[in-house]
Amino acid sequence: MHPRLRIVADERLTGAPREAVQAGSTCGSRPISRKLLGPLFDLAKAEDVTGIARGIAFQLIEALGVLERQKIAAEMKDLDQPSRAVLRKYGVRFGAYHIYVPALLKPAARALASLLWAQKHDHVDLSALSGAQHLAGKRPDLVPGG
Repeated sequence: MHPRLRIVADERLTGAPREAVQAGSTCGSRPISRKLLGPLFDLAKAEDVTGIARGIAFQLIEALGVLERQKIAAEMKDLDQPSRAVLRKYGVRFGAYHIYVPALLKPAARALASLLWAQKHDHVDLSALSGAQHLAGKRPDLVPGG
């Protein structure tokens, strides 16, 4: 959830000036990720999320806000109602097939999440990712066949 930017420059930008540009670029991206992925930051800092709920929260954070319910089926069976309520307090919703944070389903948040996912995984086709981000911003009733 903390994107890192890498400065690509020629040999004229080296040493302390390059480090200053790098530090400034990284600081500029943090408020954007905090704004778009805020519920995940809040969930990560939550002190009242404990036990099994903490494990589910961690997996949800790692999955950038959308987690397949099947992957945590065993944990879900052992999650009691008070723990569910605590997770709901932080915006977590329990669907039939996914555990998710609705605020993170908005196009801008999904676009950032997909970029962070691509950064974490090597060999991602960025042109396909760009197409998926474009579709995320479309209303399903306006997309042909949607």
